Amino acid sequence: MSSSILMAAISISLICAPNSFSTYDISTQSISNNSSSFTFLGGSPSFLKIIDCIDGYVYYKLDVYQAPYTENSNLYLIHTETMFTPGYQAVQNHVTGNYVDRARIGKGFVHLTSERYTDSSKGATGNSLDSKLLWPKSSSYKTTVSSSYGVNMNFSFDRTSGVELDDGGNLSAKAGESEGTGIDFSFNRTSSTVTDNPQISTQFCSSNYNQGQWYYELVHSGKDDTPNTVGKSTYSLQSYMLFEMENNASINCPKESFIVTYDVMYSCLYYKYSSWRYGTEWSSSLRVTCFA
Repeated sequence: MSSSILMAAISISLICAPNSFSTYDISTQSISNNSSSFTFLGGSPSFLKIIDCIDGYVYYKLDVYQAPYTENSNLYLIHTETMFTPGYQAVQNHVTGNYVDRARIGKGFVHLTSERYTDSSKGATGNSLDSKLLWPKSSSYKTTVSSSYGVNMNFSFDRTSGVELDDGGNLSAKAGESEGTGIDFSFNRTSSTVTDNPQISTQFCSSNYNQGQWYYELVHSGKDDTPNTVGKSTYSLQSYMLFEMENNASINCPKESFIVTYDVMYSCLYYKYSSWRYGTEWSSSLRVTCFA
């Protein structure tokens, strides 16, 4: 699914049991170099299935945004939406497959790992990158991000730049009052997006700061036949990862080239022997080569 007129592409390799190995290209919009806001670069053409098992199925979508930051670097924003559908919901919707209607959503995670692009066969090396922020978190927050590569800001001092979040929040970025390489980031959540169930933990990996981790867990109480039993409906996990990448050191590849690995795990709960018990942990992983 490629075309000679594309300015850039995302190539994805997917390994997912029981799904077979597949590769495909994703077309993108043209890249804007004169904007102080995040510009959409490219992403999945639609939601794609990454896990299909007796306990349900998982779809994902991945998008990439870019914003100019300093004279030496740009900011990149990776957004994924991961939709976990339990066996119960699949059966209620008469979805074809051997799904178990007792399966309720229990826990799961999404991991995003960004890394520098390299291809020895082409003698290609991308720009170095440095992770900055992850969200959503449990509440609204504000933080200042400083550049790892730049000297002067490219953000307009009298403008804010933002990306509207699918779950009702809003990310905004605004340059500081004085010259420098700091940007104030704010993430606001509306009251409708704040919930104690599922419980979400967001953090960087202890051994790799370029890996963001989002873990969720639903709290189940009562018996399986309780009318308001949680975990019966599809749960959509929104994940956002911000990183900075220099823009002037790539060799034999576009300056926007990088690699991201997407890992997902999904486990359902069953009411068995008078208590809730976890079933199999289903997992899958894909490696995305972006704009190379």
